[in-house]
Amino acid sequence: MTIGFLHFPYLVQENVIENMNLCAAIALTTVATKPKEIVRTCFRNKKFFLHYDVNDSFTIRRNYPFIEAYPDQFVIELAAKVYPEQSWKFFDETPISVLTRDEGSLAFASCYQQSKEEISANIMRYYIHLFPKLSLSVEFKILPTIELFRRTMRMVEAVEDLDYFGVFDEIEERYPRTHDLLQEIIFNECRRARTARFNIRTSPRFRYGYQTHDSFNFDHFSLTHAAWVTKDHFIKFFMGCKRVDLAVNYSDRNIVAILKSWTKKSSLSYIVIEGHPGFYRHSTLTNVVAHLPRAVRVEKASIIVSCFSSEYQNVSFTAGRCYEIKQDSGREALVLYIHDFLYLITDYKILKTDEQFVNAEKWRPPAVPNEVISDEDSSYNED
Repeated sequence: MTIGFLHFPYLVQENVIENMNLCAAIALTTVATKPKEIVRTCFRNKKFFLHYDVNDSFTIRRNYPFIEAYPDQFVIELAAKVYPEQSWKFFDETPISVLTRDEGSLAFASCYQQSKEEISANIMRYYIHLFPKLSLSVEFKILPTIELFRRTMRMVEAVEDLDYFGVFDEIEERYPRTHDLLQEIIFNECRRARTARFNIRTSPRFRYGYQTHDSFNFDHFSLTHAAWVTKDHFIKFFMGCKRVDLAVNYSDRNIVAILKSWTKKSSLSYIVIEGHPGFYRHSTLTNVVAHLPRAVRVEKASIIVSCFSSEYQNVSFTAGRCYEIKQDSGREALVLYIHDFLYLITDYKILKTDEQFVNAEKWRPPAVPNEVISDEDSSYNED
């Protein structure tokens, strides 16, 4: 097929490649230099999304507008055994053992090379070359060593569009270890990502100085172990972000300081503060809004809040649990409690009709939230 393909006019070649699935197109590039450059030329102005699970897999897809419309995804799995069926060559002359298979709209290639880090670096370099307009997501599902983290960051530094970066410590331990230095290094080096999510245990001594580090400007920042984030940290680091999710127990005094700062100037349109189970359950905003003269009580609203719904819901609130506040610029937001969550949202509609409403205190999430504050973070944050 390759010999015949190379004799086609370029427009025919381009049409053939456009109608190939990604597995076939990428396999074609490993045969020889000329088909690789033809494929690269066809893809040079098209956006692709690559998700890298570090030392585990690469998933690439075309740029489709809706997630339901992903008919063509290609997954390279880093295998633990040799597959003799096929051999692919990326940049170097060392053949990589490959087994391909299809599962519905997904195509898989299980690749083996003795060093997972070596093959990962090779594949990443290959994808960066093959897809010039690449949007990259990187996720550590197992907490990395500092050395692995830094090697990975060097591997992806050539990618201009870092869409998502996540680091998770999912291993359950009887005596969990803390990782203060790793957390600090990650904060320093992940700033160019649009979305960042971290679940990394830090010690009670951990500090990330707001006087010595620049502010964040993420589209979305999420931190599970956030007991160290005082009101001053929040105000310095997060007011330039669009959305922030933290698991931390804030006192009324802290909440007042954060909301006052928001009313002066902030890009934030969505805040989620998750308290330790029961911490915010019976809290009210009465003492908080006493310091916000333009706050107005809200009884009913149509809202979307994470962990509870993915669509607008008509919700009613008991006294003291929901208020509308306003920035100096005139921008408005709702501040509200639902169960153990404190929210600030700017996408809502206040309702005064007799429509069907769900009482916020009886609202139940469809699933257990991903980010649950741990016992060691249950202290009252009064800083």
